[in-house]
Amino acid sequence: MAVQSNDHLFQSQNQYGMVSSLMSGLEYVFGWFTRSNERQMMANLDERTLRDIGISKADVYREALKPFWRS
Repeated sequence: MAVQSNDHLFQSQNQYGMVSSLMSGLEYVFGWFTRSNERQMMANLDERTLRDIGISKADVYREALKPFWRS
């Protein structure tokens, strides 16, 4: 009687782990892109709009100086 190998199970789990890691990495990159885009949009708001939402120009400037990876 031949013994069946479970190698296909290990390969399947390993592939799932790689896909999961890749998706997590893509989520980080997308988050960085989104954050950078939102900061750029906020920097383009006029004084009146900033006042309406309760943010000062100093707040915008401070936020715009942050690197894209920092929240």
